[in-house]
Amino acid sequence: MREPEERDEELDLLESITIVEDDGTERELYLVDQTRVNGEDYLLLTDTQEDGGEGYIYKMSPDPEDEEEMLLTPVEESEYDYIAGIFAEQCDVDFT
Repeated sequence: MREPEERDEELDLLESITIVEDDGTERELYLVDQTRVNGEDYLLLTDTQEDGGEGYIYKMSPDPEDEEEMLLTPVEESEYDYIAGIFAEQCDVDFT
């Protein structure tokens, strides 16, 4: 059985990503997984490091104004179900 400290350290392994909304509001999300489909990169993010949080899927693309930055945009409705299905298989998560 693991000690509580080890469990806490494990939770801290999720990489934190700060999303800046269109209105300038910053949100801290945590990277669960990433995948590449048809040459496009997608990230599965959550709002908590614990089970049961809200999940978000973003498409990642280079920022044309800054080569070192990436743009994250929410996936469009037309591709959401397909990409969510891929993440569901990879991560054993439920999107309902």
